[in-house]
Amino acid sequence: MAAEVEVTIVTMQDIFQDEARKKSLYSDDYQKYSAQIVLDKQDMALLKAKDGERLLVKNDVGSVVVSAKASEDEAHPGIAFMIKSPWSNQLAG
Repeated sequence: MAAEVEVTIVTMQDIFQDEARKKSLYSDDYQKYSAQIVLDKQDMALLKAKDGERLLVKNDVGSVVVSAKASEDEAHPGIAFMIKSPWSNQLAG
């Protein structure tokens, strides 16, 4: 069984994703920014996940497969970030 980590997901807006969206909702850049979860380095280690690895993110509402990215910010284990997008909306009630 794959490792699991429970996190609280904070959704946010991102200028880079917004610029990619203006160009095309179907672009690689839009998907790169939108289909991603940013995790604390400790959580990434618990999952044995590497940057760019696809992860299944699920809750009681739904599930989605997104790319993992290690956070460059100060430690925040248990807190993950996703840009507001069709991917994060799959997890919203």
